[in-house]
Amino acid sequence: MGSPAVAAPMVALPNSSGITVSDVDENAIADLVAKVAPLQGAVIPSTTAGALSTNPADSVTIPGEDGASLGVRLPSEVTVGESAISSDGTVVYGGIGDEAVDVAVQALDSGAVRIQTIINAPSSPHEFSYGLEDGFQVAEAADGSIWAVGFTEAGDFQAYSVGKAWARDANGAEVDTHYELRGSELTQVVSPTEATVYPIVADPTWQWYNAAYGAGLSKSETRDAAGQSLGGFCSVLPSAVRTVCKGFASYWRIQAQQARDAGGCVFYAAAPAPLAMRWVSPECR
Repeated sequence: MGSPAVAAPMVALPNSSGITVSDVDENAIADLVAKVAPLQGAVIPSTTAGALSTNPADSVTIPGEDGASLGVRLPSEVTVGESAISSDGTVVYGGIGDEAVDVAVQALDSGAVRIQTIINAPSSPHEFSYGLEDGFQVAEAADGSIWAVGFTEAGDFQAYSVGKAWARDANGAEVDTHYELRGSELTQVVSPTEATVYPIVADPTWQWYNAAYGAGLSKSETRDAAGQSLGGFCSVLPSAVRTVCKGFASYWRIQAQQARDAGGCVFYAAAPAPLAMRWVSPECR
């Protein structure tokens, strides 16, 4: 992606349906985020970060190492138009329509990237689904943490952490929120109360973690593991993950059984978290 254009004021743009882009003040949005968001690092100007695009059709790039990256699409429930860049480097996409939801994307000096939805009214959408590019998938580890995981072209397993779901209203009060894994997408659900003051800012924070350590099982190995008793399950796993298995044997065996029933393979990661997921690879045969 090229360097973003110089920031310009957001204006109302008519389209064929007569709906207009909401007249958004990008600096006001950035100020709201700075006021209510948890401290996760300073915002890097988007021209420096290189991960952010002013085109809403582009995925947001979460950088990794050695050329690895994760592409995250803007929420499918949100329709946005032209973007503008605030004075602190936040890329702000103005929502379209009377129930508009704006989106503010920030690269942080911690290496994380935040994709924040600004929910402007009770009638606005309160669920936001994020799809991933290039064969990555979302997975929930045995400890409840959420990860975006996948393989590079070289076959290296990569893991990106997804920060704990948070949402806060205009006064900084916490708003109930959680993640749900729906197919290949990560969905954030925001549940306000009568006391909630709009607008609400809600956010998944994405960050490269490492080239994770794990082992992929073939179809025959997956079937073998799925057929083991709980007591003997860990003993048939590769040594790379066997030592982590004991505390999560029940969870991991269920994942092997589901992969077997789907005619696929299972991949186990010992780090960064006790993950189990179905995988597609030339080795899965």
